[in-house]
Amino acid sequence: VGAEGANSVARRESEIGYWRHDYRQRAVVANVKTKDRSFTAWQRFLGKSGPVAMLPIKGGSISNVVWSTTPAEAKALTAMS
Repeated sequence: VGAEGANSVARRESEIGYWRHDYRQRAVVANVKTKDRSFTAWQRFLGKSGPVAMLPIKGGSISNVVWSTTPAEAKALTAMS
């Protein structure tokens, strides 16, 4: 098994082929500090734009928010300050 990533030397040297597919989605990730501690992961499906998930880390007081959305929506979200 050669699991070195997109530019795998093992894959190239072994002449193993690959293909790519653009799913037309991007993930926007943010860390948030929550008032209450939570140890439950939450996910909501938002129709055409895709799902959003809140994944607790750091003892439940900090979570990762992961929003899978369209490239245009991701660009608008990351442009926010």
